[in-house]
Amino acid sequence: MNKNTVKLANETLKSHQITAADRKEYEQIENLHTWVERFVFEFKLKTENLPAIIIHFFGWRTYGNFMLRRNGFGKRNEIAINKKFIGAHEFWEVLGALLHKLLHMENELICKIGNRNCHNKAYRERAASLGLIVDQGGHMYYAPAPSPFWDVLAKYGIAAPESTKATKTVVPSPGNSN
Repeated sequence: MNKNTVKLANETLKSHQITAADRKEYEQIENLHTWVERFVFEFKLKTENLPAIIIHFFGWRTYGNFMLRRNGFGKRNEIAINKKFIGAHEFWEVLGALLHKLLHMENELICKIGNRNCHNKAYRERAASLGLIVDQGGHMYYAPAPSPFWDVLAKYGIAAPESTKATKTVVPSPGNSN
């Protein structure tokens, strides 16, 4: 697909999601799309195109998923954020999860790793450079403020929580982030 076709497909999918969703989910989807664009711009993320963003139900232990292969619309690079995770966590944590998934997309483009070793050294180093500390199992913590992650959130009006110790965990178990 050429870039214009991909952009049109993304816009069509976004419009469909927004019209099919209830009001609260509409606002969440619209907000996530906005933050994808911000993260790509602010962190100079390498992407072929913007990913499809969906809100989906997963088990409690999964906060989201990055899918490299084609989705039901035939589009590559889909990020699904768990609806339960959105409802149970603060918005800055949802944004951390979204950035985590965007970094998977960038890592795949650069390293061409497929579904193997998705939290490889290159991924972990890139995440750390932005303020996300990710181990080989996908457990994610936040570097204390200031960091590029917290700086971008602050730029758009989201303050870091009182305590941003590197012990704040987001992913409760390994193997649930791909």
